Amino acid sequence: MMLSRGARHLIKMPGLKALKRNAGAVPIAVAVPRQLLGRVDIDGGCKRGYPCEHRWDYLIGLDSKDGIGAHAVEVHVEAHAATTRGVSILHKKLQWPKRLRAKPA
Repeated sequence: MMLSRGARHLIKMPGLKALKRNAGAVPIAVAVPRQLLGRVDIDGGCKRGYPCEHRWDYLIGLDSKDGIGAHAVEVHVEAHAATTRGVSILHKKLQWPKRLRAKPA
């Protein structure tokens, strides 16, 4: 995937220990740790390039073996509590990576 100028500095980090501890955050764990491919701090890494966009907090990569074959799965994470009033914001967060991928580099 080609990232646009404002997100090229995102860095994949190993493990989950570096996830920030936000107020009200739910601890994140992986059932099979060896399936963890790494994580990216999307919110922290994109604040300067996309200050007004609705962004996920983190992206976690997992190696999923489902009997058909192995493939990578990306999990977008909000590391804090939410309410049903925030559904429209979550929808915007779902659309943002699609728009980011569609922009020319």
